Amino acid sequence: MYDRGSKSKTYTSPDGASFQEMGQQTGEEVAKQGPEVWQLVRQTLRAQMDAGEYDKWIKGLRFIADYNGSAVIVARTQFMFDRVHTDYKRYLQKIWKRFDPLERAIRLECWESAPAEITDFFDYPWPCDTSLAPASEDEAAAKTSLNPALQMRFETLVTGPSNAVAYKVARSIVTDAEAVPASVIVINGTQGVGKTHLLKSIEASLEARTKIKLAYISAEEFLVAYVEGAQNGDTRALKARVRNADIVLFDDLQNIAGKKGTNAELTGTIRTVSEGGGLVVLTADRAPSQMQGLSSGLMTVMKGAACIQIDLPDDEMRYQIVAERARALTEVSPRFVLDTMMCREIVQRVQGPGRDLCGAVLSLYTETGLGETTPDMETLDRVLSRQYKPVPITADMIKRAICQVFDMTRSDLEGARKFERFVHARQMGMYLLRELTGKSFPQIGQYFGKRHHTTALYAWRKIHKALPQNARLAAEITHVRQILRQFQAGSA
Repeated sequence: MYDRGSKSKTYTSPDGASFQEMGQQTGEEVAKQGPEVWQLVRQTLRAQMDAGEYDKWIKGLRFIADYNGSAVIVARTQFMFDRVHTDYKRYLQKIWKRFDPLERAIRLECWESAPAEITDFFDYPWPCDTSLAPASEDEAAAKTSLNPALQMRFETLVTGPSNAVAYKVARSIVTDAEAVPASVIVINGTQGVGKTHLLKSIEASLEARTKIKLAYISAEEFLVAYVEGAQNGDTRALKARVRNADIVLFDDLQNIAGKKGTNAELTGTIRTVSEGGGLVVLTADRAPSQMQGLSSGLMTVMKGAACIQIDLPDDEMRYQIVAERARALTEVSPRFVLDTMMCREIVQRVQGPGRDLCGAVLSLYTETGLGETTPDMETLDRVLSRQYKPVPITADMIKRAICQVFDMTRSDLEGARKFERFVHARQMGMYLLRELTGKSFPQIGQYFGKRHHTTALYAWRKIHKALPQNARLAAEITHVRQILRQFQAGSA
């Protein structure tokens, strides 16, 4: 099909079949390097990423060929391709070049939309539905060889006020699932707050118990398995995996919103498991009542579920997240040590959830040659400046956050009404506007209903004086700050 002597195209398949010489090396040598390099890349990512993230986005990628001097990596679906291309391609490229003596570029393709020169020449990389198959022996061995401090376990989850309830329920499922009163539980919260970590912790704690049939599946896995089964006229493999389980752990419910057939299949799964005395635990990035695209049947099931929310972590939790991730990487690379000042710098400058904090630590780890050198403040500043530029906090953001915390309208906050809760909210807004933006008191007065600057000064002094002794006030301000971080992350 292709001329071995052609200078314009070079093919090397993963099994070693070569079609053209490349530089001073034979095609056979290049073929040997490609799969070996990819294996090293996978092992490195498996050791550095959260297990849930690795399983979702990296495990399903396939190296299929060396083509025109590039390493062709394919994703199974457009959904997976988009996520990998956006969040992981640069990271994949950097690690690949570290192990590849030829320093080839990665060419990422989606199999569903790949050009004919790829799909016509190479076999389908997933000959069977691997999402329904058990892990191979080498994958299982690699998984157990991970640094324990980097795995998603209860022991590696930082806990605090934002996730205390969800953590307690998850622990209860492990210790005595029959004592959990609900048959369907939904854990919701913005991306990156640890929902997958909780599900993976439950899975890890229960997978050794032979008497419990456990099924962990992501929404994307469920969708792919259902669509492929429907196309073949047989969804029995998917049903056998999830409907016969005692406990089903379903991750990222929002990813099947608007998928009518998949919604119906999940509805049937939940009803079958719960009516059989089992338990279904789902995660979502928002409460089901706020989610668009769920079928009426699935919404009916969700209305009978116990909903638990995970909020953004407070500053103390954020520091612990950074310190724990750094400590885990130090176990892998002893030279990679972050002192207290560096941890606090990350906490201050990275405004997103726990996942973003971990990402900052991993970016620094990569910048130091995967821990080959000890990081310093100059290196950290370079990483953070390049990757994390939070949106500045504005008066409008503060007002929105205050209104959300105290459940009031903008006119209530800025108007002349002197009910105690309105006055308290205004004073807190004035205090935060001064603390977080440095605006002058005349400016602050103008922002809050064109009040005199002495009113703004009085508000700042009152909150500032009361804050050290008033735990409730401190909690309210922490809540407002958390929402502001969410606003910043969402606008970035």
